[in-house]
Amino acid sequence: MKVLKVFAAFVLSVIMICASVATLGSFAVEQATCEKSIRNALEKTEVLDTLMDEVLSENTVNMGGVYGSAAKAIMQTDAMEQFIIDYTTAALSAEFYGREREEIANDELMEAFAAGIDEAAEEKGFMLTPSENELIRKAMLTTIPALTTVLNDALNQYETTAIDGETMQRLEDLRMVVSPAFRYGSLTVALLMLLLLVLLFRESRMGFMWGAVNVILASCIYGVAAFVSASFGDQPSSFVEPMERMLYVMCEYGSSRTAIGGGIAGVILIIICVIMRAFRRHDYELS
Repeated sequence: MKVLKVFAAFVLSVIMICASVATLGSFAVEQATCEKSIRNALEKTEVLDTLMDEVLSENTVNMGGVYGSAAKAIMQTDAMEQFIIDYTTAALSAEFYGREREEIANDELMEAFAAGIDEAAEEKGFMLTPSENELIRKAMLTTIPALTTVLNDALNQYETTAIDGETMQRLEDLRMVVSPAFRYGSLTVALLMLLLLVLLFRESRMGFMWGAVNVILASCIYGVAAFVSASFGDQPSSFVEPMERMLYVMCEYGSSRTAIGGGIAGVILIIICVIMRAFRRHDYELS
């Protein structure tokens, strides 16, 4: 009887681990592709630099002389970089979830550029007289439409190059993984297996401990994935393309947070087990 009980627990545990891996995987993908993760990856990789190099080509800001240099200095301010990060983050997030991407508007870019002028004057020592300031603003008013087009076209081209047919198929698969049906379906299976383990060990209250071990084992998979992703992401630029590095950083972000969340869930189950066994011992002593 005891052997059958252990065998049944083993089978239930295998199913629970698989369901837990699937559930945690859904959360990992969601975390890896959230806007915070994309923003973090853009700030840590060369993807943004590549896009900015495209934008800052001679054909993009072509005002000539000191004004062309001033415009480039302004484009490289934190205000402008943050604007590009915000836009690129929203664009990539829309691409992943299959939503329509909103393109940059002229007035939005002009507003960011105006903030860049103030920052360049304060922090970069790029001092402009009121007349020069006005000239640059007027020049940018005529250049902004072309610059906006280049920014939108640059990201479109970058997405087309980085996301090929195979990658698009993977995106479709990942969208399925983060769907409510997949997530709650796998979560229901995991909770059902936990309930059966609790019932199987209802006398000893060790079902919660079995469940805790299962969840922690599933979480360890994502801990390893986070470590591996971080290792690949730290490779020199000669070995890893910017877009690949960005994906590794995003994977590390999602996997590490999922591993932590799963570990916390496992600890909670252990605490419940300890409390339940303490109550059981107390009941035995009273009886």
